[in-house]
Amino acid sequence: RIFSSHEYNYAINKSNPEQCFAGIWCAKEATIKAFGKKKKLNVKQIEIRCSKNNAPEAVVSKNVKLNLKYIISISISHTKDFATAVAVIELINEK
Repeated sequence: RIFSSHEYNYAINKSNPEQCFAGIWCAKEATIKAFGKKKKLNVKQIEIRCSKNNAPEAVVSKNVKLNLKYIISISISHTKDFATAVAVIELINEK
């Protein structure tokens, strides 16, 4: 219920899907926390994808009105027993 069909299909086809699911979960949580308390997001509003160069990327649902221009950078790491992720939000000033 918390993973999009894209995330589920990506993870389930990995050799260790549980590690991949844990990494995706951590990336969603890191993205929520990076936006801070003022922007109330939930895990269903964020999708973790692989970019063209296989780097993870977080995509916020188009239904969410953030009124911000931003770039999200994320990093995911996992081992057999642990997963972690970091998200950094860069606000873009419009000129």
